[in-house]
Amino acid sequence: MSLPIIHQSTITSSFGKAISVEFCGEHHMGADHIEFIPSEPIAGVKRFFSTNGTALFNEADACFYLYDSSLIVRIHSESWTATHLADAPEIVYKKLVELRSKFYPSGRGGEKQINELTENDWKKGLGAAAEGVFPSAWSPFIDQQKHLR
Repeated sequence: MSLPIIHQSTITSSFGKAISVEFCGEHHMGADHIEFIPSEPIAGVKRFFSTNGTALFNEADACFYLYDSSLIVRIHSESWTATHLADAPEIVYKKLVELRSKFYPSGRGGEKQINELTENDWKKGLGAAAEGVFPSAWSPFIDQQKHLR
């Protein structure tokens, strides 16, 4: 069973790769179930689940950023490889504030970053989202959507 899609948008890179973002409604007050669907699997994952997640495309480094309050995943749009920010949750939250403030609307359906993020400590792979589930995702929705991963 699939959840209803309330809003969907797609962000496309200059290399033709894309990530669709589906807003599937609230599971608790102010807690939105978000699904990220890449144009082709990333490290074997066809769909990512998050609570209040956001996706951005950064022209400066040709990367997509999928993030929420628990994790930041960066996907290079040409090689389609993933890295993740591997700091403690409180550090991730501080970096999210910095990341969000460095972006501005570009008019392409995504957002563009002014400066490349190079100061962060990135590690290979999807980290905690290796099976498509961000730590913040709500398990009853994940269980309903298990067949889509």
